[in-house]
Amino acid sequence: MAESSAIPPTLLSAIQETSMPDNIQTSGLHPFSSSSDKTIAFLHSLLDTTARVAHSVTLHSTTAVNDSRTVSLLREQSTGQHLLHLSRTQVAKSISAAQERRRSDTWYDGPSDDSSTLARISAWSSAVGMQAFPEAAAGTLVLGGKVLVLDVALIPEPTVHASYAGSAEGRDSPTMDAFFSRLVSGVSKGGDGRRLRDALGYLMRLDELASHEGNGGARWFSEVDVLAKELAKFTQAEAAFLTQVTRSSSAPLDVLLLRGHALSLPYLHSPTLCFLVYLSPRAYLSLQRSAPATTSSQTQPPISDIPSTHLYNCLGGDHPPIGVTRATLTLVPLSALPHTPPPSADPLLSGRPSFPLAPNAIGFSYDFPLPVGPDTGKYGWVLGFGAGIVISQSRMLEIARTVQPQELSYPGTGPSLSFMTGSWVDMLLNSEGALSSERYTATYVSPTNMHPPLRLTLTAPDEPGFLLERVQVYNMQEAWAVLEIVREQCWLNEVLNGIAWMPEVVAGPPVLGDSPEAEATEEELRALLSGTYTPLSIPVNVYVAPAAVVLTFPERPPMPGMVSISVLLNGPAGATVEVQGAMGADVQMATLEEAVRRGGALGLPGRVWAASQAAP
Repeated sequence: MAESSAIPPTLLSAIQETSMPDNIQTSGLHPFSSSSDKTIAFLHSLLDTTARVAHSVTLHSTTAVNDSRTVSLLREQSTGQHLLHLSRTQVAKSISAAQERRRSDTWYDGPSDDSSTLARISAWSSAVGMQAFPEAAAGTLVLGGKVLVLDVALIPEPTVHASYAGSAEGRDSPTMDAFFSRLVSGVSKGGDGRRLRDALGYLMRLDELASHEGNGGARWFSEVDVLAKELAKFTQAEAAFLTQVTRSSSAPLDVLLLRGHALSLPYLHSPTLCFLVYLSPRAYLSLQRSAPATTSSQTQPPISDIPSTHLYNCLGGDHPPIGVTRATLTLVPLSALPHTPPPSADPLLSGRPSFPLAPNAIGFSYDFPLPVGPDTGKYGWVLGFGAGIVISQSRMLEIARTVQPQELSYPGTGPSLSFMTGSWVDMLLNSEGALSSERYTATYVSPTNMHPPLRLTLTAPDEPGFLLERVQVYNMQEAWAVLEIVREQCWLNEVLNGIAWMPEVVAGPPVLGDSPEAEATEEELRALLSGTYTPLSIPVNVYVAPAAVVLTFPERPPMPGMVSISVLLNGPAGATVEVQGAMGADVQMATLEEAVRRGGALGLPGRVWAASQAAP
């Protein structure tokens, strides 16, 4: 700390210190970023350095230096300092790479026998503060903290069982045992042990809190199962409602996630309460096709059409499959003073969360427990979203109004980050591009040649975007509200990601034969008047609304005018389709909504065009 607070000896060293790669923070310029604390500290340091440099330059500018030897010596000193800075930067990069390699603990290439596996587990547990005690029986190991005890066995198959030392009052957690058994099984096969080590480190954080509370401290380990049991009741009610509406034996999981609440899956991929927030159509179809057939011998029918055991098998990895959005509710140490718990929600500020399928959950209240005694104010509960989710500014402000209403004004008077360039659509579709684009183009080709290709033009909204990584919450109502907002954004992102877009400035050449200079033939004119003309492509304009996608295109000849299709996130199938125009078209709304559910929202203009009948 003394080095970081010391004043640099020269102007050059001050600038070099600020420009070190480890010091520069280019992300996390909002409170819902995992690196917001570092970014704020960097900005404070940058402002302080700028003020000092400006003051020093002002003082030096008043002093005339006429001695050429002095100037030469100063230049020589600056050159030497610059070379030292380059050397220091290279050494820092090498040390950082070595530390990252050590931290990641890449795949083990040694012998994969039981003794080596137990030795690795023992080393990782010791690194996080646990004690390891080898047992007399072969392939067994006991890991102990101050309260928590883990019995590890590799024979006949890797299993882990949690218990509590002394007279601590704790409950067995089969889900936690299964989670650590999966991690140990992966390690026994020579896999990456980083997840196991990080999970043990999180348990030791809870173990430290439990040790301060005596016999009742084991509640920190049972909190996940207690809350998950309560949430499962509402999920079952929502699934039962959907089962009646869809007249099926089980609720479709994709519709359940869109119309209900996030599915709680304790210990899915982290040693805490996990949520399945959203499934893309492709991800849902993949899970549905690979799911095992349910048998009548099962004592308890699954909540949805995809059993939870299959979800754990497919979604429990370190990184989620493409199109899957997960979240974790984790207790983390707070580096700064936490926000004061917000008062009861003001309906003028936020209408979240909503309960269209489970009205009995409206009065449900569950405050997340916080440490007491010497640990008061040092920890907080955080909803984490892994690598982050691209989210619009309006939804980011809605999250802020939900969890921090006392720090924001009413809707319409909140802050506007107008200094940012580009939009959230640029972050989503053109994250690698250096420049933003006002419009994006794409071509949609029908797999069955039902209609001509669609030339899609997307107008990017004039709204900045952010990368949402974490949100501090105090109760389940706040968590539900945040997950609802994230779900809507994920649905909108997936609709736009359903096709490959290109910035208009680098778009390809127009479709062959569709140039405005081409002369129309008499056959084309007769076909146009009779309504049998088939264009080479159909121009479609795409607009993004807060919770909808709007597509407009010309009526099928010879009808004049435009057709407008709105896809909104509500309805029995998760999305509702509204069509304005399309005179004479035999359009089945249920068919269009099912196409949206299967990922074909951007292909709806072609379906409506094909269903249009020629005027007599």
